[in-house]
Amino acid sequence: MGFIKVLGVFALLSSTRAAMFPKTGAPCDFTDVTVDDEVLSRLIAKLPEGMESGPQDYRPIFPGLQVGGITVHGLRKLRQFGPVIPYCTNGSRMVQVEIYSDGETHFLAPWKTCSGDSGHIKV
Repeated sequence: MGFIKVLGVFALLSSTRAAMFPKTGAPCDFTDVTVDDEVLSRLIAKLPEGMESGPQDYRPIFPGLQVGGITVHGLRKLRQFGPVIPYCTNGSRMVQVEIYSDGETHFLAPWKTCSGDSGHIKV
C-alpha cells in the first residue's frame, strides 16, 4: 500500500496538474493574496533535500519479502514550469502549478528477503 502511495506522489511531482473547476457561485477573492513565481520559488527553496515518508520499519509485502520505509531525495531540484494559475473551487482558493525536476529526484525504499538478500528499490 505504501509503495502505491509513493508512486502516486511521484506521478504528482513529475507532472503536477490540477483540473480547472469553474466557479460555483461561492465567494472567492484573490485580491489580498500574492500568487507569483517568486512565492513558489521561495516555497521550493524551503523544501528539504530529502525526507522520509511513513513508517521506516520493514513490513512484509508477501511471504519472504519485506520492504522498508520510503525516502524521497532531490526535492530542492524541483522547478516551476509555466505560470502560476489561481482559480476557485467550492469557495476555496487554489493554485495550479506545473513542476519538473532539474536534476535527479528519486524515491528509495530498502528491501530484504528471508534468505538474507537485500537492496534498494529506486524509482
